[in-house]
Amino acid sequence: GPGEVGWGGFDKLAHAAVFGLLGICLGFGFGGKDGAKSPWVPFGTGSLLAVLDEVHQLFVPGRKASPWDTLADILGIALGIWLQRKFVRPRSRTAKGRSRASSGRDAS
Repeated sequence: GPGEVGWGGFDKLAHAAVFGLLGICLGFGFGGKDGAKSPWVPFGTGSLLAVLDEVHQLFVPGRKASPWDTLADILGIALGIWLQRKFVRPRSRTAKGRSRASSGRDAS
């Protein structure tokens, strides 16, 4: 479009940021709080959504699809999933068991 910015512009950072948030959400949704499951399911889901977002723009007047937008979206998805897995600490089963045991059930 007339106001479109190239690869290094704010537009691509905005794409990566929005899809990064989606990646974090997908990481929680498919990986759980402990991130024990494979990152490929949230990554594949997010990447599919990125592609579908660009495809739907083919049918929106005044918009056009861009492979660079798709790439920025997919990089954002990957970054979001990585951040979710890096900074959300897994809860161990023993810690869960201890918290249940100390919840007052065994107190007499």
